[in-house]
Amino acid sequence: MLKASYDNLHRYDASGYTGQDRISYEVFDYFIGTQTRGETWRYHDYPVNQLFGVQSQLPNLMTQTQQVNDATDAEHFIARLAQFPRKLEQVTEGIKLREARGIVPPKFVVEKVLDQIKGFVAPGAKGNPITIGFKEKLAKIAPEKLDAAQRTALQTRVEAAVESKVIPAYQALSAYFETLRPKATHNHGVWALPDGDKFYQYAIEANTTTKMTADQIHALGLAEVARVGAEMDQILTNAGYTQGTRAERMHKLAKAPDQLYADTADGRAQILKDYQTIIDEVTAGLSPHFNVQPKSKVEVKRVPEFTEKTAPGAYYNPAPMDGSKPGTFFANLRDVSETPRYGMRTLAYHEAVPGHHMQIAIAQEQKGLPVPAPYRLHGRLGLVRRAPRLGTGLSEESAGQPGATTSRDVPRGAPGGRHRHAQQALDARAGD
Repeated sequence: MLKASYDNLHRYDASGYTGQDRISYEVFDYFIGTQTRGETWRYHDYPVNQLFGVQSQLPNLMTQTQQVNDATDAEHFIARLAQFPRKLEQVTEGIKLREARGIVPPKFVVEKVLDQIKGFVAPGAKGNPITIGFKEKLAKIAPEKLDAAQRTALQTRVEAAVESKVIPAYQALSAYFETLRPKATHNHGVWALPDGDKFYQYAIEANTTTKMTADQIHALGLAEVARVGAEMDQILTNAGYTQGTRAERMHKLAKAPDQLYADTADGRAQILKDYQTIIDEVTAGLSPHFNVQPKSKVEVKRVPEFTEKTAPGAYYNPAPMDGSKPGTFFANLRDVSETPRYGMRTLAYHEAVPGHHMQIAIAQEQKGLPVPAPYRLHGRLGLVRRAPRLGTGLSEESAGQPGATTSRDVPRGAPGGRHRHAQQALDARAGD
């Protein structure tokens, strides 16, 4: 199908295209061409994984994205729950197709997915995040739009759907993943998959546009680590951390009492509040530096608890295209020691403002462009891949630095940001 679309695109005479029309054509040409070349490896992925697999995305869709503003929305919510078995059956069928081609997830992926599913079904239907989330959505609807009897009836139906549809579907997925456990015997990268070396090189180009080899990128990464490490050393020395290796000094800084929050519900709530304060502060100072700013806002929420054990430290979800809700910066609060104060600005700048929220919201709010154009900056249609998205976030970590004002910040250029740059620099060979 992709090949047919690519051939059809080239039936158009593009010689007269200029301006935005030319840019749109070339972007789409590049995207479809890259995807067509990758058809050979269309099954070289893991649809169910511990970070952003469908098993966590579906509950997140229902609890974080699906809006319930009236009885009709509630009916749609319930109807979606009824489709969970079909969705997970289709996903399982796709994983079996991959298994038949010798593509089995690494051992750690299988184990963490099983742990995640276990945590999701353990509370039962009444305590399930979907059931609880629906109740919270109903509580926000005005009484004149939904009376008490209607609320009770809808809540009962959602709990029943979770009991009869959702949980059994997850249990079936778990049972299949148990059969993969003895087959997932290693933790190799994608290079270990069939034709893996060629796929690895294709993935490099598809995600970054470079034709550098993995070894060349790794060498560049090592050079960047050396450069960034020298900057970190200077910052740590200036902050009074002079003894020990760089790692030891970073550990001491991260464990300093003035860097830590209380390991309590109140402590976690304060983390979210402080993240929002950082974002609001830097947003208020954007005008001298950015003449285009998004209309949509961004809010900070906790990563859902049932996924936080295996979820990344943070991620961003865009606002809906109609602007009816703000974008969301999700912060992982599984362990408060993972959130030292000195690293919070870096992460907030990266995920929210002036990072991914500005990048994505501005793209979505553009007018007069072809439908794919607003998506191309953040990959909803895959038009631009991971490297530019992360590159924007990383560059904005530095752009936001002038806003650092709180008394417990390490001086401007805190080592947390440098550490994240160093980590990204080495990611080219992360699969090794």
